[in-house]
Amino acid sequence: MAFQKLKKRLLKKKSPRTNNGVDLKSSADDSQRTCRTMVSDSPPSSRTVLESTPELVQPAMYGYEDAAPDAAAKSLSLDPYGYEVHDPSPVAARPRRSSMKGLDPTRPPRRRHSISFEKEVKVNKVVPIATMVKDKGDMWLQGQDYSRIANKVNRIVERSASGKGDKFCVRGLEHMIERRAGKEDEPRTEAWDTVLDEQHTQCVTGNYSEETLSQKYILCSKQSRMEAKLRALQDEQEVSRYLEETRHYCRRMSM
Repeated sequence: MAFQKLKKRLLKKKSPRTNNGVDLKSSADDSQRTCRTMVSDSPPSSRTVLESTPELVQPAMYGYEDAAPDAAAKSLSLDPYGYEVHDPSPVAARPRRSSMKGLDPTRPPRRRHSISFEKEVKVNKVVPIATMVKDKGDMWLQGQDYSRIANKVNRIVERSASGKGDKFCVRGLEHMIERRAGKEDEPRTEAWDTVLDEQHTQCVTGNYSEETLSQKYILCSKQSRMEAKLRALQDEQEVSRYLEETRHYCRRMSM
């Protein structure tokens, strides 16, 4: 009787454990056998991962793993609607700039302008130009008017050439002053001769070069360009002086 109880106890220890009728030992052996098969069939890059975690069942590999995009290196993601969204990484902050230009010490001070309106409305009647004169031909310059203007210009040029016309503005009359001195056509004639001589040389030699022709003309007209630039700077100074005087005059009248 005691021998039968001991035999039953030994058989109970050797019997496999079951869970709801399922042999746990055979199930564990099957899962390990499946993992070994997947490790042997998988590429070397993923075999280390499977061998390190044999208890996890990995999906089957088909050999296209190298062509798959790296999710960690991808800087763009998709929103719920399928559009690409940039990675919301922090952007370096730009330096702040002040919009108050009046704080610049090098900037000249400017007077603040104000606008006011008259309490009383004044209407100035304008006379039509057709009723100003009896003869409509008098509304335009006639031949004698042009002759009078030309004579006045000639007198100004003569005074400027003799050094007595300092109080007259000769801007725009430089060509007439240079013509009287015999200097107007010198740069123009020199440029023409340079271009024509170069064209003749190229025609004789048979070597045509537009670049050489352009360089010859640029070199010949260098002095004229410098004079034109100097004249433009003088005009700028004169205009600035005139505007400054006009501004001061209008300011005094408004006070």
